[in-house]
Amino acid sequence: MDNANELKEALDFLSPSALTYDEWILVGMGLKEAGLPVEAWEQWSARDGGRYHKGECAKKWASFHGGGGSPVTASSIFQLAYSSGWRGPAGHALDWNDDISAGTNHTDGQLVDPRWVEAHDLALPEQWDPVDQLRRYLQALFEQDEHVAYVTESFMADDKRRPAKGSWTRTAGQLLAELGTCGGDIGKVVGDCDPEVGAWICFNPVDGTGRKDANVTAYRYALVECDNMELGKQQAIIKQLELPCAALVYSGGKSVHAIVKVDAPDYTEYRKRVDYLYAACQKNGLTLDQQNRNPSRLSRMPGILRGDKRQVLLETNFGKSCWDEWVDWLEAETDDLPDTENLAADWEHLPRWQTRSSSGCCAKGTRCFWRAPARPARALPSSSCASPLPRASPGWAGSPAPRARCCTSIWSWIGPPACTASRTCIPPSTCPRRTCGTSTSGTCAVLPSPWTSWPPSSFAGLRKKATPP
Repeated sequence: MDNANELKEALDFLSPSALTYDEWILVGMGLKEAGLPVEAWEQWSARDGGRYHKGECAKKWASFHGGGGSPVTASSIFQLAYSSGWRGPAGHALDWNDDISAGTNHTDGQLVDPRWVEAHDLALPEQWDPVDQLRRYLQALFEQDEHVAYVTESFMADDKRRPAKGSWTRTAGQLLAELGTCGGDIGKVVGDCDPEVGAWICFNPVDGTGRKDANVTAYRYALVECDNMELGKQQAIIKQLELPCAALVYSGGKSVHAIVKVDAPDYTEYRKRVDYLYAACQKNGLTLDQQNRNPSRLSRMPGILRGDKRQVLLETNFGKSCWDEWVDWLEAETDDLPDTENLAADWEHLPRWQTRSSSGCCAKGTRCFWRAPARPARALPSSSCASPLPRASPGWAGSPAPRARCCTSIWSWIGPPACTASRTCIPPSTCPRRTCGTSTSGTCAVLPSPWTSWPPSSFAGLRKKATPP
């Protein structure tokens, strides 16, 4: 096939562990239709050690006959890769007959282009101190009285070592106290583990009776893990995304584990935040293992040997400080709104107050709000005004209010009756029951209240999109 190399790039980007069963079947059908051998599907599927079964690909392959109204082709694999954050093939030398077209814009929400990410060097410690590794991890993630679930034993299943039930009866405070008196032998605290397998720990606290989702007592963290790119690039993207990480752990294998602060109040909100987090990571090149979504998921325990590698705590508490700060930052970085402007200098040098046009009206050259019943308000002009807004009087908020249209780009000057020398600034953000958020234009459901002191710091809240009434 002509695009065999591009198809291989798309396949290398996709992680089988991040796909559903139907998507896995789609990849196999697409590869067969493209003329590739079953071995290509076998080798790719083997990257998901948790679900791969030797010989299963060959059985499914024999059942793929193609045809039908909408046959699966190589294009289906490309589409799956693009939807997972792939940005297309790396490129090639142009031929005379090649089409040249403008590149596509960034996907909504994309901040990082993985093709241009420079890999970071993992900061592996020169001096190996297992006790200190686990101690710092526990201090970063748990309160003293919270129970910690961990697993140091494993069993064989489907030709792979898997974690056993583990332990969950001790608190973080108890574990830290024992680590301080173990003389550097971490096995005395958590038990000896198979050095070929390593050990695991649950990053959310549990109730001391088990380590299932129902036993989780605080939906504080989520696991971000990607194993289909080099380790340095994984860390670089995590850093560029400013993920609010409590800890970053090298698994001793093909991935780094980012323990991300989501701070959800309950399980329902936890699922929503993890969906948002995973979608953001996918758009920015991190193809995540979808099986890691649940709050009781195990991650790698730092301070433990795994084969000839070490499970290492690389860093704690970096990126944005909390979930809300990260979401605000990400949406501000990826929206299509203009940059925030500093208007402090303008506020210090206000324009001279113009002569009033007539008694009871705004001064010449100023702008204010048009005021009219709801339907006629839609037809009001958005330029000069004819009359000022009256000051709010006691009891006006309880009655049906006409709508007012903001005619200025930032704020409106209004003069009280007789247009005295006083200046009253009414920003839309002060509407008691506003429907326009903190937008700089829109329709307010109630009369704004006068504001006579508006410092320059208030301008930061104006960079928002209007919400329809």
